[in-house]
Amino acid sequence: KTFIFQTMAQELYKYEKEIWKVQYADLWKTAYVGEGGQRLKCLLERANEAGNVLILFDEGELIFGARGSSTNDKHREEVITVALNMIGNESKFMSLVITNMPEQIDFAIRRRVGNQFCFRLPTPEERLEVLKTNFAADGWELSDTKFDEAYFKKHTDMFSNDDILNLAQKMARFKAEKTEMRPIRDWAVPFSTEDFKEAIVGLKPTLNVDDLIKYAEYSLKYSNPC
Repeated sequence: KTFIFQTMAQELYKYEKEIWKVQYADLWKTAYVGEGGQRLKCLLERANEAGNVLILFDEGELIFGARGSSTNDKHREEVITVALNMIGNESKFMSLVITNMPEQIDFAIRRRVGNQFCFRLPTPEERLEVLKTNFAADGWELSDTKFDEAYFKKHTDMFSNDDILNLAQKMARFKAEKTEMRPIRDWAVPFSTEDFKEAIVGLKPTLNVDDLIKYAEYSLKYSNPC
């Protein structure tokens, strides 16, 4: 999902369109009931005035969680009501809701947003390519002789793209901490399997099997099957 969003951002930038990213913390700064709805209304009014905006609601299950599912119903009711009144065919802005838990989003919001797309987890080969691409963008690389690709694939089972990015950042941070020399990338040797083994300690996939089953069942019913 992250890579799709980044690609969309690059394409929209060519047409001078803006992307506004909205998270749960952006709407609720206090416990005041109605605050989230007011903040969202102001945001959507600004987007309508601009007319060239894509609003990205990140972790949509927290923002538009199904009513009746938690003690935050009063807060959610305000936000969902505003969204239903202002997001639609007549809106001058585009909206995109990203989530790993689509079944937790209020049904009315899912209907209003429209098309739903399911993204599967990367294959072992794709996970390796994500790692290489991420390192290449920052001037790093994997060792041709000291990095065991089969070992990497085996020990990153069920890792998402974001999980791999977190792993890459941890590997780079560990390598940087081993010396005080700067700039690091000018001298650093390629990453080895030992670097991977050191960084993978304590890291686990974001999603578990139960999450994937729910996701797959949802996609079969409401969106393009994964």
